[in-house]
Amino acid sequence: MLEGPALTPPNPKYAVILLHGYGADGQNLLDLAYFFEKFLPMDIFGDIAWFAPNAPDPTPYNEGYQWFDIEEGRFADKPGLEASRDEIDQLVEHIRQEYGIEKYILLGFSQGGMTSLFSAPHLQTTPTGVISYAGMLLFEDKYPQQPAHIPHLLLHGEADPVVEPEGIESAKAELEQRGQAVTAHTFPDVEHFIAPEAMPLMAEFIETHLT
Repeated sequence: MLEGPALTPPNPKYAVILLHGYGADGQNLLDLAYFFEKFLPMDIFGDIAWFAPNAPDPTPYNEGYQWFDIEEGRFADKPGLEASRDEIDQLVEHIRQEYGIEKYILLGFSQGGMTSLFSAPHLQTTPTGVISYAGMLLFEDKYPQQPAHIPHLLLHGEADPVVEPEGIESAKAELEQRGQAVTAHTFPDVEHFIAPEAMPLMAEFIETHLT
């Protein structure tokens, strides 16, 4: 099962699962949880358990982890992505059994965002929302034609040199075609990092769809 750092209150009611980007680790994204304390009401923040698993495999350079292999800069490793999806599914079921949590959100950055979008409709327990920052929807043909309803928040910096910002529009169109509710925002002059102005948008989404 996936392992990584977590921030868990004594009796959590909800969970946010943070999926890091390529070459990073869980701690890299868990730090985001502390920033949410400034944007979420204290009673809600205190009810959320934050889990930041390390992706299953180290990168070929042994610097951080990856959810799937990047082959010559291409996002084509479908078996790796499917294997990560199954690992995430196991983690979700473990969280449900260990903490009695039923409502959770997937929040992913970059490769973690791609993994969140791909995994969400295939998990045994459907997330109450998905946040993808600097991600894209991969292997659209594997996305169910009639999936469970999952609200999505898609975010991207318009000056991102790593993941093409245009991916946010194609992902929005594909998800809406399948009946999903999608909100999308881009941030001018923002490169491949989480913009500070994205924090209140993500916090509002988390509060709305967990409580």
